[in-house]
Amino acid sequence: MTTVFGPLILQSIGFDKFVTSLLNIPFGFLQIITICIGSYGAYQWKNKSVVLALLMLPVLAGLAMLYGTHPPLV
Repeated sequence: MTTVFGPLILQSIGFDKFVTSLLNIPFGFLQIITICIGSYGAYQWKNKSVVLALLMLPVLAGLAMLYGTHPPLV
């Protein structure tokens, strides 16, 4: 989702479409590296579940930080 909405958010800040493309290059590079490492790990360990669980840890950590810093909307 950030690949879709990231450029829109950056354009709303005031960057043009060329600068938003340049600012998204590091994020795309990180995605490619993560996919390659995850694929290699799943191939070597012959277990996709463990690799997927490890790749979900940063997502869960970010979710926990967001939940901890913002009060519930209820």
